Amino acid sequence: MVKWIRPPRIPTGQIDQQLRMALRQAGSVVQVEYKLFTGTWEQKNEPQWKQLGPRKEGNDLVWRYGTSSVPFMYVEEGTRPHIIRARIARMLRFQTGFIAKTKPGQIASGVGARFGPFARAKQVMHPGNAPRHISETIATGILPRLLQYIQDAIKW
Repeated sequence: MVKWIRPPRIPTGQIDQQLRMALRQAGSVVQVEYKLFTGTWEQKNEPQWKQLGPRKEGNDLVWRYGTSSVPFMYVEEGTRPHIIRARIARMLRFQTGFIAKTKPGQIASGVGARFGPFARAKQVMHPGNAPRHISETIATGILPRLLQYIQDAIKW
């Protein structure tokens, strides 16, 4: 005679609810980190963030957070060297020194600064910006916490 082992019932509805809560927890951390990154930006350049989820997509439970902000994409993905030409005025006027507010691989955003003597030119060759890859940095940083939130969520 065979004796069958019966595992306890798994409360799938409760687990789904707990997983959604874990995603919301991780999502609130992600929101704070993106706001830290863009916190010192001028209001006109401040991205409008959109949140989607947590929700089911096929068999997956997903949570998305992002923006379609062009200035953010330039910072996130970087820019190639390019020419800047005077269009409205006859000449460009700018200070020759510059310190960026952000650095690749860092979430924090600093003050940034312009300094040095003023220069004028009809056009300049911009050297481009290094990509900051902030989304990748945030995703890598949140992964251990998300896994911990999920482990905590499925303990019953």
